[in-house]
Parts: sequence; structure tokens; C-alpha cells
Amino acid sequence: MLAKRLEKRYYCLPGREIENLINPEVLQRVLVSYGEVAPPLFTHKSYLGVPLAKFIDENLGENRKRKGTYADEYGVLKGKVSFCEKAVSETLGWNDVSEQSKDLIESVYQFIASMNPK
Repeated sequence: MLAKRLEKRYYCLPGREIENLINPEVLQRVLVSYGEVAPPLFTHKSYLGVPLAKFIDENLGENRKRKGTYADEYGVLKGKVSFCEKAVSETLGWNDVSEQSKDLIESVYQFIASMNPK
């Protein structure tokens, strides 16, 4: 198993996909950038373990403005690069980073630091 082989270097994401780590406020701003009007502010827990695009498609409600779906046939995001660019541009500071993302950042930082002793 990969976790056993990598030991401390293994990091299991707490969400289904990396995009599930997006902070709810940032997700809301991304949806507005796609033209959605007043999308609901979802809780992070509500979408952490499901395909994000499928979740968005199923939960936008009656105010949906975008034509087409956010999900491909498998429920994952269409245009992941564009979605990512929007999420990065809407992440304005450390407070916009989810706790799960902060944990991942800390883990990567600690790994880099351990590989580069002074």
C-alpha cells in the first residue's frame, strides 16, 4: 500500500478531490465570476466528500444563470484549469484558505524543511 511505503511522506486529502478543499466563501466568489447571481454559501462539510461539480449542479437552485453544467459525465469539473485560475484569483489572503488546505500546506512545508536541513 502506498501509505505504508511512503510513511510520513504520504498525505491523504480530507476531500474527494483537491478542488474540494476550496473555502466556501471562495467557492461562492468563483460561482459569481461564472455569472451566478447570489449563489448559496455552502458549508465546507456539505461538499468535502462528493464530486464538487456535481454538487454545484445539484445545489445551485432556481437562480442558476450559467448554461450547461459544471460537471462532466463523471461528476468532475469541466474546465478544471479555468476553474482553478478563478479560485486562485478569488483567494485574496490566508483567511481565504480552508483549514484543510492549511494543513496540506503545513505538511508540504515540513517535508521541504526536513529535506533541506540547515
